[in-house]
Amino acid sequence: RLGDNLANDDRVTVGYAPAGWSNLADHLRVGGATDTELVDAGLAKWSRRGTLIDLMRDRVVFGIRNDDGDLVGFTGRAAPGDTDAPKWLNTPTTTIFTKGELLFGYTENRDRLADGAVPVRVEGVMDALAITMAGDGRAVGLAPLGTALTAAQADTFAAAASRHIILHATDDDPAGLKAAERDYWLLTTRGVDTRKLILTDGEQGFNDPADAYSAAPDSLTAALVAVDIAPPLAAHLISDIISRRREHLSDGNLYAVVDVARKLGTTIAAAPADQRDELIAAAAAMLADAAAEDRDHYLELVTITTNEAAQSWGNQRTAAASPSGAAERSNQTDREQSEMPGAEADDLTTGSDFDGAASGALVEQVHERLNSAATALAALRQSTDAHERTASTGYERDSGASGSEIARTGERHRREEDPPRGTMPEDPDRER
Repeated sequence: RLGDNLANDDRVTVGYAPAGWSNLADHLRVGGATDTELVDAGLAKWSRRGTLIDLMRDRVVFGIRNDDGDLVGFTGRAAPGDTDAPKWLNTPTTTIFTKGELLFGYTENRDRLADGAVPVRVEGVMDALAITMAGDGRAVGLAPLGTALTAAQADTFAAAASRHIILHATDDDPAGLKAAERDYWLLTTRGVDTRKLILTDGEQGFNDPADAYSAAPDSLTAALVAVDIAPPLAAHLISDIISRRREHLSDGNLYAVVDVARKLGTTIAAAPADQRDELIAAAAAMLADAAAEDRDHYLELVTITTNEAAQSWGNQRTAAASPSGAAERSNQTDREQSEMPGAEADDLTTGSDFDGAASGALVEQVHERLNSAATALAALRQSTDAHERTASTGYERDSGASGSEIARTGERHRREEDPPRGTMPEDPDRER
C-alpha cells in the first residue's frame, strides 16, 4: 500500500506468515517447542477439531517490541480480498504481551524521538509507517494496536514528546472524533500540547496518513515539518461541539447555550495557556454564528467558563504534584480507562462530562463552580426576548421568567434531574 520495501528497514520488524494451517507450529515443534508453549506464547491456538493451528496465516506480520527491545507480540494484516478473516489480528494477551500497554513503532524509533522527532498519534500500523517514512527523522507515527488509547499508552506518548508536542492524526469519521476527544483529555492531563495534523495537498483532503503518503508524500512531509503552526486539537473539538448542537443553539435556547459554553470552557481550559485567548475568540465566533447572536455576549460567556475551568485545572494539577497526589497518580491507570465514556455514548466531545481524565474530581469541581454561568448569561441577554422562546427538547424554560428566574430554574433543574456527571437531561447528543 505504501509502495516501499520495508524488509531491511530498521524502523520496523516485518515478515510474512504463509498460508497453511500449521507451518509455524510444525517448524517450531522440530526445534523442541511443545504445544503448550506455542499456545502460551500466542503463536498457535487449538482449532475446533482439537488440532493445533497457527494464529497468523497468509498475513503480512509486524513485530511488536517492549521497552527492552524484545519481540513480544505481532499484529498481522490479512491478504487483500480475504473477506472471511479479520482485517487485522493481534497476538492475544500473554505473560509478556498486553496490547494496551504498548505502542506500535515506539521502541524502534525511541532514539529518533529522544533527538526531537514529534510523536504522531495515528489509528493503524500503516498510518504509523506512513508518518515515520514521510517524517524522515522529524516525526514518528505511533499506533495503539487497534484499541482506544489507554492511560499507559498516554504515559508513553507524554514521555516520547521531548518537545512536549504531539500531533494527532485519527480519521475525521465518528470513530476518529471519539478517539480525538478521549485522547485530548488523556494527553492534556499529562501536560502535553496536542495539535491536529492537517492532511491535504492543497486541493483535496485525505482520510488518513497512509492515503496521504500514497497520493502525495511531499504534502505529508510538509505538514509534519510545519508542526509549530499546526492548529490545536482543541480547535477541532470546539468545532465539533458546536456543530453537533447547532440546531438547538439556533432555537435561542438559553440552557443549550449555557451547556455548550460549559463544554467549550472546559475544553479550552485544558489547552496550553498561550492558546486560550485565540481559542476563546474562535469559540465565541462559532457560537454566535450558530445561535445568531452578538459575538461579544458569547466572548464574555466563554471567557467566564474558561477561567472557572482553568482554576479547577490548576487546583487539580497542584494536588497531583503533591506526594499524596503522585501516589494517587501511580494507581490511576486502570481507573482512568474504566471511567472513560463507553463506546455506546453518542456525546463524543463533552469535556465537562469526562471524569476519567482527572481521577473523576475535575468534572464535579467544574460543574459546581460553573453554576454562575447561567446567571452571567441571563444578565448579558436581559435586553433580548430569550425568555419568551421555548425549546423543543430537554432545555425547558418558563416563558414568562426573568433572567434571574431562568438562572435559578436552571440551577434547580441541574440539581434535581441531572445524572451524576452533570449531563443535561435529554441532551440532544445523548443516545435515545
